[in-house]
Amino acid sequence: QGKTINESYKEVNEGGMYMYKNIPDREKTYFHHGIVGIHNAVNWLARHEKVIPFCIGYHGSSQGGAFGFILGGINNQINALVCNVPAMCDHLGYKQGRLAGWPQFCRQMKNSPEIEAMAQYYDAMNFASLIPRFKSVRVIVGLADRTCSPSSVYAAYNQIPSFDKKITSEIGMGHEVWPSYHKEIAWLKDYLRKRANITSCISNMKQLTLALHMWSSDHNDAFPAAENWRKDLYDYAGADIFNCPKNGKPYHYIRQDIALKNIKQSNRVIVFYEDFDSHDDMIAIAFADGHVQSYSPNGY
Repeated sequence: QGKTINESYKEVNEGGMYMYKNIPDREKTYFHHGIVGIHNAVNWLARHEKVIPFCIGYHGSSQGGAFGFILGGINNQINALVCNVPAMCDHLGYKQGRLAGWPQFCRQMKNSPEIEAMAQYYDAMNFASLIPRFKSVRVIVGLADRTCSPSSVYAAYNQIPSFDKKITSEIGMGHEVWPSYHKEIAWLKDYLRKRANITSCISNMKQLTLALHMWSSDHNDAFPAAENWRKDLYDYAGADIFNCPKNGKPYHYIRQDIALKNIKQSNRVIVFYEDFDSHDDMIAIAFADGHVQSYSPNGY
């Protein structure tokens, strides 16, 4: 408290570089407290009365880029990411002849079994694989980066299951920030602005999916008939929430010819959606498992 960034950095590095302190103990390493701390901070921010729920984005570079992959995988409040030259990726890549990204834990401890076990808990590539499909992700890699090797960044990027992801490969760029990063930050702000504009539709569709589940539970897990679904769900929804508040256009319903409880991968089965021109290149889509997300029609 009351310290400058340089003073804090000097303090955290006393007795050795912070990234290697207490390894291979995964619960005492610096990154354990850092990850838990920023995760809790985002959750605290999301509860603030002036923050629109699920309209939080993240951007970061190097270690900050790694934390983007990590938060994208474990924090449900963040919906879009921009990660520039992300670090902490592909720690065990050396076994396949690839160079790991900073801080290269395994090489620091001569590839001991203990460090290999710990490194996997702090491999941003593993967290990248946990990023839900509905989150939008932008990544920038420097093809001349000697700190966070291109192969380590691509190894993480290839694990991201998102429907809407893109990687920009900068020829000649090292471990640095180029204009492409600022371009993607501008994209992030625009994405979040558009998402904020459809929060009413997201709320409506969440109520509709809840009504759908309640109706289905009372009718042997069946789906309402396509021609009567509004009438069937009205009493369960408790309000007239079948149209977009912005333009009055009705939501669309997709009936499934299978019992609700028997749907496999229900998080990928669409039950409600709206017209593609409803919200400035952003639409709300509801899924059979009950979650609702916003998408760019081009990304989905």
